[in-house]
Amino acid sequence: FPAVLSVTGSIESVERSNGTFIVICTSTGGRPLTMSITGPSGVVEDMMNISGRGGVEWVGNDTFSAEVIRTNGTHGDVYGCMASNGVSNASHSFSLKVAGSPTLLLVIQTSATSVIVEWSQPSGGATVTGYVVHYSHGDSKNIIITECNTTDNNTTDSNMTESDTTESNITECKKTDSNTTDSSMTQSSITNSNSTDSNITESKMTKSVPGSSTHALITNLTNCYKYTFSVEATSEHLSGMSKIFILKLGTSDLSVNVTAGAVSSTVISVQWDHLRACSPVSHLSVKFSVKYTAVFSAASEIINEIIVSSTEAMLTGLTPYTNYSITVAVVNEMGNVGPYSYPTTNLTLEDVPGPVGAVTASPSPSQVTLTWEPPLMPNGIIIAYEVSYRQTASSEPETRVNSSALATNFTTESNLEEATEFIFSVRAYTKVGPGNATSLTVATLSAESILTSMKTAVLLGIGSGAALIGIIIFGIAISWTVFKRSHRRAKRRLCTEDNPAYGVTLGVRYKPSRKIDSSPTHTQEPVYDTIR
Repeated sequence: FPAVLSVTGSIESVERSNGTFIVICTSTGGRPLTMSITGPSGVVEDMMNISGRGGVEWVGNDTFSAEVIRTNGTHGDVYGCMASNGVSNASHSFSLKVAGSPTLLLVIQTSATSVIVEWSQPSGGATVTGYVVHYSHGDSKNIIITECNTTDNNTTDSNMTESDTTESNITECKKTDSNTTDSSMTQSSITNSNSTDSNITESKMTKSVPGSSTHALITNLTNCYKYTFSVEATSEHLSGMSKIFILKLGTSDLSVNVTAGAVSSTVISVQWDHLRACSPVSHLSVKFSVKYTAVFSAASEIINEIIVSSTEAMLTGLTPYTNYSITVAVVNEMGNVGPYSYPTTNLTLEDVPGPVGAVTASPSPSQVTLTWEPPLMPNGIIIAYEVSYRQTASSEPETRVNSSALATNFTTESNLEEATEFIFSVRAYTKVGPGNATSLTVATLSAESILTSMKTAVLLGIGSGAALIGIIIFGIAISWTVFKRSHRRAKRRLCTEDNPAYGVTLGVRYKPSRKIDSSPTHTQEPVYDTIR
């Protein structure tokens, strides 16, 4: 007899970037009588009627396989496999994983032979497993690529038209459903042009980076050449492609190879190279704009700028132990500012910390407990706190005690004199040294004052208890008075009749009938009270 069937399905990528994949169905338990594959559109393909590759094939033991090739799938599309051998039916469903398209933000030349490509992560789609930066160039320095042809899943670099003009340094090729508002780029819409030039020799290259990264340094480029860049986001099955970004290296004067180093806690030194343009538009007399801002701080929205004539600058008046982002651009004699360099970050050195925050004290007759807030301006890594104290009227040196680097409280030993005034000081340390101290005057308590406070608390407690009892008694009296008055009113409203058998008088309440009649009638309600 035929065995019980089991079916599994999977997806294999053929070319991730152009959206081609294979749907594979596998059954075990002998040759199936029927086998089919369903797609997201609901179409059922009978694999038994397909001859050659793609139809049901024996792959070993009692296992049979069938496959179909598909393109341009959408993330989440569901595919299914179904098989039957007359004894049992089996099915299995699975979904397609497609990464979203990353947004290519910018390409910045960092030296004569290198650029940095930066993008943002896709906002949807499958989990990104990595990124691949695609870049290529032609062999002519005068070629300007003005048009390109792309599809949803593929960027076709070969379908480009060329022009021997030098009108712009950056041309962006974009899909017709995309919008770009970057004024520094010359945009060109997609066309269906398939014209090619046999004089162009393209060199296609790639660089892979982890899925956690959003930028890549591309090196070993040729200055004055035009390059085309795109970014591919890979996933388990299919990839998402960014739009194309085109940049010609060396089209304007640039500040490249920017380096920075902290000189002190408030000064950073910056150096760079002046890379002149490949064309005759390079200016002989230039200045440089240096912009810098604090990173991840309250002052990060403040952008500072200085103009210098040489290829170095000193940034002063900075905040200690703070990261600064620095960019440099060339300014020509007409005051026009060129492209800024890719940001360089540098951390200023540590300094002594600022004063600690508010200090509070909790005294007793023989000791004092202090608490405080860390410095508002640590200016580095706090490694310790120091507490010192002495009697106000004493000329003896202070007692100094080092506290833990993490603790923001301290308790003195139990040997202080009672009813004595002390001056306490707290200061923080970095590896550079201590900051300014914050002082507080505190008097220890006397045993007599504590006893007085306890007596007062007891008396207040007794007084509070007596007042509470009085309020309760007064409330009970008021409640009893109200109850008795209402009871007497109820008795006056009752008509009674004797009941000798029980020796009691039963009270029965009557009320007029709602019935409109010439003779008054009454209706009885249940007995409410038994009055003895």
